[in-house]
Amino acid sequence: MKLDTSLPKNEKGLEMLLKTLVDASRDRALWATTQRKLSIAEILSFDAFVTDKLSVLNKESSKFLKDAENFVETFVLDDNKCIENEGFLFKDMRRSMIGVRGILIKASPYHGMHSYKFRNTTLPNVYETSLLSGATPMSNDMFGIESFGDEVKRLCNHIAEYFKILYDTITQCINILKEERAVKRDPELCDYYYQRFVDSVIKEFMKAMELYNISPSSLNNMVNPLYLERKKFNTESEFIQHLYHNDSPKNVKIYILQEKYCGKTVNDMTPEENILFGDNYEKVKKIRYAIAHFNEVAHMPKHGKLNKIDMASIACFALWCGIDNTKEQVHAFYNYFNTMYSKVENRVKIASEGRVYKSVREMSHEDRSFFNNKLNNLFCNVDFTKSDKTAAELS
Repeated sequence: MKLDTSLPKNEKGLEMLLKTLVDASRDRALWATTQRKLSIAEILSFDAFVTDKLSVLNKESSKFLKDAENFVETFVLDDNKCIENEGFLFKDMRRSMIGVRGILIKASPYHGMHSYKFRNTTLPNVYETSLLSGATPMSNDMFGIESFGDEVKRLCNHIAEYFKILYDTITQCINILKEERAVKRDPELCDYYYQRFVDSVIKEFMKAMELYNISPSSLNNMVNPLYLERKKFNTESEFIQHLYHNDSPKNVKIYILQEKYCGKTVNDMTPEENILFGDNYEKVKKIRYAIAHFNEVAHMPKHGKLNKIDMASIACFALWCGIDNTKEQVHAFYNYFNTMYSKVENRVKIASEGRVYKSVREMSHEDRSFFNNKLNNLFCNVDFTKSDKTAAELS
């Protein structure tokens, strides 16, 4: 007979399905099998059906788990709607939903009955009346599953496995959506995940600068629709809440980088200087001045040549500037130093980037102290609180 297989494709439908799947045990499957009085042939056919559906469920569940991984913690994704609402599972795991319906029908006490028995009443809903449904009362078999043949054990194991996987997947989906809604309502949590995303974007940009020879100044030429969107919100916090799971990673990344490195400043620092040295204009003025007079502080003992800036001098200067000994940071600093030093009137050749990187990683404390003293002597008669003509000319 035709059973009522309707199920709301929303949160209510998932909760109804959870009540059906809640008793995902071999004992429940055994009780349903014995109550249906299935023959060996019917048991083998039922098991083949469940096994086929189990294979589909494993694939669809694995895809969902991959989408769900770090979903809440990731500020924006390529597909922010990959877990849109409770109803999405009915579309994303459609074949598995059809599969559980077929299993429940096969274990229904009304399966095979003539429909005329219900011509004057509401048709039984399979999710509530199937012998496999947790909503149906049951009793354990007196002798237990071990007293049955391998065919029965295999069927019961497969049904229990199917129900457990689907139950766990639905539960995780509901929990993830609850967490996502909680984050969207909490400005502090939104800001926390935003700052984590900002940190990852900066690191990614540093690597891109090395791999693709990208300059921070190139960000000025990028058009980003988020700047118009930002004007609709009174505060940055409100805007960040709006952005969470609501725009493309590309747009948000460009917004972050432009805000950090291309925003208006009260000084003449370049984006490169901002990314390398932070928003510290006094320090940048010292760095510019040092490069303008680098010939006076270069040539470390045992390292230098009169016609070339040695690797140890540049390495010590990089460390004094606060550059980490990572390849990305040294690459960015070396390009900046090379560009700035090329403007010096009495410039000479400089050591290669590879040698500087090696020297940064191996620099001794003694050499660093020696170089730092030379810098201090260079700076001692300069007032960096005022504009420095020589340093400004290099910017």
